[in-house]
Amino acid sequence: FPLIHCMLAYHDDDVLLGWSIGVHQSLHLPTLTYLCPCCLSLQPAAPSPPTSPPPAAPLPPFDVPKHFVCPLSREIMTDPVMTTNGQTYERAFIEKWFQHHSTDPLLNTTVMKVVFPNRALNEAITDFNAQYATLKVTQQSVEDKELAVQVWMEETQSALMRKATAVQKVQESVQQVQESVQQIKLSVESLSDRLTDCDRSLISTIADLEGVRDAATQAQQVVLREKQDIVESSELLEYYVAVQS
Repeated sequence: FPLIHCMLAYHDDDVLLGWSIGVHQSLHLPTLTYLCPCCLSLQPAAPSPPTSPPPAAPLPPFDVPKHFVCPLSREIMTDPVMTTNGQTYERAFIEKWFQHHSTDPLLNTTVMKVVFPNRALNEAITDFNAQYATLKVTQQSVEDKELAVQVWMEETQSALMRKATAVQKVQESVQQVQESVQQIKLSVESLSDRLTDCDRSLISTIADLEGVRDAATQAQQVVLREKQDIVESSELLEYYVAVQS
């Protein structure tokens, strides 16, 4: 940049320091022209009508310091540069802006179309990116562990559900067996009742048969007595007949 070379040639450290910290606005163009005739080539063009900055792009998908993000790209800067009024932008975006404008995108004030590397911010962004990369790896590891735990929980839940289903089937089978045993028990009780009735009937029949046998014995005795009587009567009759003869 001609202005930097001229200030170094004139060994004016105060002016150079003023430019580096962004207080150069106190130096108007005649002073710069007096310090460096080459600065005549840097005389700004006529002020252009106020324009608004381009529409904002989406913010980065993670939380970062606001001053790390370019106001134009809305992304973390990789090559931050500072304009003559102290604002910092991404080099590619501010240079593209200066192709059609001579104002600052944020402040809408007329500025010179020159930029200076913001090395301190660049180093801070580099450190942040390194820390974020480590954090991202750690976060990815945590997410992997959480995913593994979630998969394990789902598999465990599925296994428990299968076991619960199996236990339920066993319980249903046991209930069916219990119902079958109850039915068999009722059948045995019914059969026992029938056997009891049969026993009673058999006892009654045996008693009846014993009564019949007793009656038959008595009848036989009666017959024997009658037969004895007949025999005796026959003998007596033969005796009378013999006597009469």
